[in-house]
Amino acid sequence: MKNNKKILILIRRYHGDLLLCKPLIDILFQKGYKVDLLVNGATIEIAKIICPRSKIYPIYKFKGLIRNLKHNFSLLRKIFRQYDFSISLTTNDRSVLFAILSARKSISVIDEEFIKSFWKKILLDNYYLWNRNEHIILNNLKPLKYLGIDINQPITLELDSVSENIQYSKFAKKNYIIFHPCAKYSYKTYKEELRNKLIELISKLDIEIVVTGGNTTLDKEISDSIPRLKNVHNLIGKTSIKDYIYLSEHSCCYVGVDTVNMHIAAAQNKKVFCIFGPTNINLWAPWSNVEQTQKFDFEDFFEYGQNTIFRANIPCIGCNRQGCDNKYSESFCMELVDPEFVFKYFKEWFLNLQNQLH
Repeated sequence: MKNNKKILILIRRYHGDLLLCKPLIDILFQKGYKVDLLVNGATIEIAKIICPRSKIYPIYKFKGLIRNLKHNFSLLRKIFRQYDFSISLTTNDRSVLFAILSARKSISVIDEEFIKSFWKKILLDNYYLWNRNEHIILNNLKPLKYLGIDINQPITLELDSVSENIQYSKFAKKNYIIFHPCAKYSYKTYKEELRNKLIELISKLDIEIVVTGGNTTLDKEISDSIPRLKNVHNLIGKTSIKDYIYLSEHSCCYVGVDTVNMHIAAAQNKKVFCIFGPTNINLWAPWSNVEQTQKFDFEDFFEYGQNTIFRANIPCIGCNRQGCDNKYSESFCMELVDPEFVFKYFKEWFLNLQNQLH
């Protein structure tokens, strides 16, 4: 199907946010639209993976007002009135303004507060609010209504296979799990003694454990503390997004915290064991292509589809704060998930898997 309509999607957040707009992009492609992306420069690698046929505009934040103005003006010249439609999936002022200027008709999510959104309501052709009790994937699909597109199919989050990675192909021949203890910020990270206890428990099952993470200072601190065991392979700081997708694709499951790596595993229909802290789970839980559960009215444990989620049983869980002081510090709730409890469910699943294989 080809309709020659061009859409620019603006998603100026992190890797996971970009991945979770893929169902929207896939539906638009299916309907014949030509879809391009405007993304944060740091996420351009995953943008190319989920949209290899698209034009991708990276936006950067530089030091110095003049340099930033030149960069924004140059980018705006490239996209000004080049599209039939634009969709901003964030409320960021600059994203919304670029959406308005880039297309004949613009759609954006907006803030509930009047002072933040009054001008957007005036200038946008259509706008909508986030429903914080619905998954972000479903929120991202709301612009389809304004394009006259009905969703009459199951919503799936899928990733294409990546080409063989010679460097890590040795792992593809083994039975291994991904253990991902790292997150962008410490408030979503499992405490050192707890994560190491969980690694040690899993290692006793005689399965290979591939530990992954990024290149931040926090990642490096975590890397230095990982137990040195014969079946634990520490790849923190050694893989790109594409490398990770390859490793995840050939693994048998994911164990870790809620981050883009968890969403990648879920998109590959892998078994996921995830530890959640202050994050709003209704918005950000791993998606299940099998059982598309919407509500999470539970205390400390929940299973749906291929996903098993653990979190603390305290009144403030899911507060959506950035640490207990809301200043990117540690979260007390992340210290209350017992590694023995996580291991109990992992072991049960693993032994069942072994029985199936033999």
